[in-house]
Amino acid sequence: MKSSIVVASSHAAPEAFAVLRGFDEASAIAHDLGYDGVELALKCAEEVSLGSISRSLQQRGLEVSAISTGQVFSSCNLMFTDGDAERRSALLKLFSSFIDLAAELGCPVNIGRVRGCLGDGDSSARRMNAVDGIRKALDYAELKGVTLLLEPVNRAEIDFINSIPDAMEFIAALDRPNIALMPDSYHMSIEDPDIASALTMAGGLVRYMHIADSNRQAPGKGNIDFRGLFRTLRSIGYDGWCTVECLPVPDPITAARESVDSLRELFRC
Repeated sequence: MKSSIVVASSHAAPEAFAVLRGFDEASAIAHDLGYDGVELALKCAEEVSLGSISRSLQQRGLEVSAISTGQVFSSCNLMFTDGDAERRSALLKLFSSFIDLAAELGCPVNIGRVRGCLGDGDSSARRMNAVDGIRKALDYAELKGVTLLLEPVNRAEIDFINSIPDAMEFIAALDRPNIALMPDSYHMSIEDPDIASALTMAGGLVRYMHIADSNRQAPGKGNIDFRGLFRTLRSIGYDGWCTVECLPVPDPITAARESVDSLRELFRC
């Protein structure tokens, strides 16, 4: 398995969820702490210069593990369930630019909260908006050789696709070959009664892991059985990225250091 950490632009909004900020500075810290890669939390593809980020990472022997898109939802208020066709079109154009960048960097693109909300009342139209928009994104991504990763998120943050079974059902409805699961241990601790059973059920659909404890701090600071979680990952043949997406407490560098130290131990258990 390989370790990664979520990083965002130094200009990202306060609500942007990332452990480290400032792409070049964060890459240097990630390298010094012994991470294998970084996940780029972006609001738009233009936040990074492909040449600059590629040189920075190559010099440090790091990879881009994924592009995450939470800021598109939190800062731009764009979502695939939106009832407004023009806003859905704008989102698809933005997502296509992420896919173009991912094709150059050789990484997948995350679909987290950007899938959108269902809200009250008849949710069938909003759900179909999401299915239609994400299918179009998947069709474009397939042309570019890019995989999209669907991340279940707990019900306190969004009301659509909260658990592993929810995500598996939605992936089946999409009926496309280039979409997989991105479980997040923090969200699973809230929504999936038995983490090991949920991961076992998902099996080969699991292509990426977000790591944080039950209190969203570094692994080992809450009550998730990470040894059991990693034994389960090995049992389903998972050998991919484990990316830290925890709160930057007591400070970003300490959280990053404690997390990678825990991952090193867990990779060996």
